[in-house]
Amino acid sequence: ELLGERVARLEARLGYAHKGVLALVLGKSPRAAARFAARLAGEATVAHSIAFARATEAASECEVPPRAAAWRDIMVEVERISCHLDASATLA
Repeated sequence: ELLGERVARLEARLGYAHKGVLALVLGKSPRAAARFAARLAGEATVAHSIAFARATEAASECEVPPRAAAWRDIMVEVERISCHLDASATLA
């Protein structure tokens, strides 16, 4: 919680651990790996899905149609706004 420049209250959350995502994805088909990427974090399903798609496309040197790229941008922004609204609702 911030008041101006001074930190009024700080909640430290320690204990984050490495999930071993790479080891869990190795050996899976691209379709199964994409589903796994989408389930990494509920608040970032679209972002992780798009990141996986972009990595796969870069590795296979695949061109994405401009319309698809635009729809991805829209979807990730909607997800981002949704996360902000959820956080705002939690504060109220």
